[in-house]
Amino acid sequence: MVISPAHRRTGLGRSLLTSVLARAYGHHRARSVWLDVKAHNHRARALYEAEGFTVTETLTGAVTEADGALMDLVIMAHHVR
Repeated sequence: MVISPAHRRTGLGRSLLTSVLARAYGHHRARSVWLDVKAHNHRARALYEAEGFTVTETLTGAVTEADGALMDLVIMAHHVR
């Protein structure tokens, strides 16, 4: 998910994430939700960790940015409580 800069730090990201988890665990009866996030995206990672996601793996150089730079990708998981 991507939140436009004008709407960041308003609680929208947390609200969307909470809705996704509720739908996954409720309607779809998932047992786990996995996501990936660029390693340098500290704000998003903090949100995911605050909502109970944990880092399971880091993929080194997994993403190529527009300028050709390679970035690490962090895999995170959330399990039904």
